[in-house]
Amino acid sequence: MGNKKNIFIFGIDDYNLEELNSIEQAEQYNFISLFRAEEIMILLQGDLIDYEKIIGQAKKQLNQHQGTIDAIIGFYDPAMLPVFYLCEEYGLNGPGLFSPLLCEHKYWSRLEQKKIVPANIPEFTCLDPFSNHQLKDITISTPFWLKPVKSYGSQLGYKIENQQDLDKSLEEIRQNIKYFAHPFNHMLSLADTSVLPEETRKIDGNYCIVESIIQGNLFTIEGFVYKGQVHQHGFFDSVTYDESSSFFAYLTPGQLDDKIKERMMAITEKVMKQNKFNNTVFNIEFFYDEKDDQIWLLEVNTRISQSHSEIFKLVHGSSNHQFLVQLATGKMPSMQKYQGKYKIAGKLHHRVFFKKGKVTAVPSDKDLEQLEEEFDAKIYLDVKKGQELSELPGQDSFSSQLVRIHMGAQSKEELYSKYDELVDKLNISVESHEE
Repeated sequence: MGNKKNIFIFGIDDYNLEELNSIEQAEQYNFISLFRAEEIMILLQGDLIDYEKIIGQAKKQLNQHQGTIDAIIGFYDPAMLPVFYLCEEYGLNGPGLFSPLLCEHKYWSRLEQKKIVPANIPEFTCLDPFSNHQLKDITISTPFWLKPVKSYGSQLGYKIENQQDLDKSLEEIRQNIKYFAHPFNHMLSLADTSVLPEETRKIDGNYCIVESIIQGNLFTIEGFVYKGQVHQHGFFDSVTYDESSSFFAYLTPGQLDDKIKERMMAITEKVMKQNKFNNTVFNIEFFYDEKDDQIWLLEVNTRISQSHSEIFKLVHGSSNHQFLVQLATGKMPSMQKYQGKYKIAGKLHHRVFFKKGKVTAVPSDKDLEQLEEEFDAKIYLDVKKGQELSELPGQDSFSSQLVRIHMGAQSKEELYSKYDELVDKLNISVESHEE
């Protein structure tokens, strides 16, 4: 016990603990709960999270700890900024607070990206949702995306095609943006933003960004920065449903041509260095428009993606949590790759494309166990019998997620075939209440 590193987990749950225990040399670490995940995720459940209170509670626990504090890590969007702040406060490895804020603030990040990769970002502007706006006065042509400068999981993100869309979306944003703006603004208050122009600093979490529509298929690079050098450790296809921006599947290894991956990586290096992001992990999302051979940068996330973790392990034998832990403890990350059971793996999302409805049938626990064994899959049911879809937390603006499935195969075709067969056997039924 004496030589083990004490790793504090800001938002632990059974899933992430299992992933952590799968990494190489996991026996060298003590994984200590700083908060349970459900305490952190109240932001995604319609309650107003109090970062000031949570940070105070975290400091109290850390200060009472008998032993070394070797690292603090997190996995969830709502946890990451407090994690970086606490690492800075306790002199631990990490990027500091300001650099992640530059990455996570959708408008600030676009300003930085425009300086170095202007050909790879859409047109954009900022907008105060609490003011009245006429479509004709917005400088971005329709259709465009409207979303808060900080939100999670595509929440409060809307495609705007006309004045009616704009009015309806702004009404929803005014009612709900506080759930994202209040905690985000607290973190802004803790950072030294004096290097930014005053007109930029005033664009806080109560603002929105407007962006022109970008086309193509979605891809994600997972990587890390160690002592200023940018590395990638995973490439993922982020597959959306046809005619929708809602996610269908995350697949690894990515199927894109190596030369296009290299171009995406070159953009990634410029962006992460521009933001002075250092000594932790990230993932960065791109669209690739094959018709025009155009790469578009969507956004940077200052964390590993948990959606990638289990499927990364199915292909490589260890979770991507390994890179996070190694960096947090000051090590240059390494991993023996392609040691898993499958050549390809995916996290697949089964959804319905309506927001009002009632779940009328779900599989029993016994049925789920049998299906997991039959398909060598992990199945996470997001709904209960009798549940109203409107009650589901953390949904995007277009669909309702019913179940998540993690599994592997020896080819993409085999993987999709297994998914279709499994979904049929789940026998989930939903009654629509849409007019």
